[in-house]
Amino acid sequence: GLFPIGGIIKNHFGYDRIYWAMFPLYARFGKDDQITQTILWPFIKIYKGPQIKGMEIWPLVGTYSKKNSYDSYYILWPFYYNEERNKEYFSEQRKAFFPLYTFERTKNSVSKTWIWPFFGYTQKNNPLYHQIRYFWPLIILGKGNEKKEICLSPSYRRLVHIADEKI
Repeated sequence: GLFPIGGIIKNHFGYDRIYWAMFPLYARFGKDDQITQTILWPFIKIYKGPQIKGMEIWPLVGTYSKKNSYDSYYILWPFYYNEERNKEYFSEQRKAFFPLYTFERTKNSVSKTWIWPFFGYTQKNNPLYHQIRYFWPLIILGKGNEKKEICLSPSYRRLVHIADEKI
């Protein structure tokens, strides 16, 4: 191949095959039975395969789905997005209507922020920990089974591990 005019590359850059013609006008990336086609890379993408489907007109709109594993979509990225991962075992979820609200949930935690970066909290279950943020990173208050945290400005932070405090 003669880059950027046209060509084929096999078994490089994590793909089984890459085709291009007048790159970035057109490219096609293949791995196993999954194909990603791009027009005006990276702005327009089409995802195809038995396990995946999706399309993007970045940053306006996009959707991507992998069977029993991952779903995501966005509108005017990064201002509105929703993604869900690991659907088969446990669900991880991220949502945003940025900067008004963000949400993240994993197997062991929940984190929410309102009017970023002004108000937020995080709750972790293993180990137990709760954190509240006001005007992040200026005021951070956290307490849990293993540590306590106080941050009152970028220049003052106190982190106490509970096991050290009991000695």
